[in-house]
Amino acid sequence: MQTVGCNLKWQLSFKDHSDNNFYQMTKQTLSILFFILLVTNQLFSQDILLESFESQNFNLKYPKKWKLDSSDNKYSFYYNPGLGDITISIYESQKSSAEELKQMLLNLNEKKENKPDIQLSNSNGTINCLYKYTSDKIKYYVKAIQNEKKLYLISLNWNEDSWESFKEILLNSFNSFTPK
Repeated sequence: MQTVGCNLKWQLSFKDHSDNNFYQMTKQTLSILFFILLVTNQLFSQDILLESFESQNFNLKYPKKWKLDSSDNKYSFYYNPGLGDITISIYESQKSSAEELKQMLLNLNEKKENKPDIQLSNSNGTINCLYKYTSDKIKYYVKAIQNEKKLYLISLNWNEDSWESFKEILLNSFNSFTPK
């Protein structure tokens, strides 16, 4: 019973000071912060809604607000020009070995600023090769997928200064690529 009495006394004491200017300012500040948090959450959640793109050659999920440019067998998904993009190039009747794909990806990075990080796998006749590097303050993730019919070259490049802010959604899109 003593605990209940203390709680009631505190609650009454707190209620007695509710007209205090400090209490009113704190209440208003918390209301404003809650509103800002709510609005910010809505803005960011809209930015990361994914849209599905389906072609006769592949599927990809990308942020709904992004734009798409395409010509022949090349597709570019981007938000703002100059910030970065995801580009997909498709080559018909191109047959390469795992070692040739690896060498092709290594040749993309002429400056070799970082030690190459290349992952290679071969499963059910499909070769997957992933190369990650940074050059001139641009982060690159480049994936080559060779199946029986086609070679797919998927590249993600993004300004290093804003990489961490967009990393999760960029990698979700990049990794959603599935060839047909």
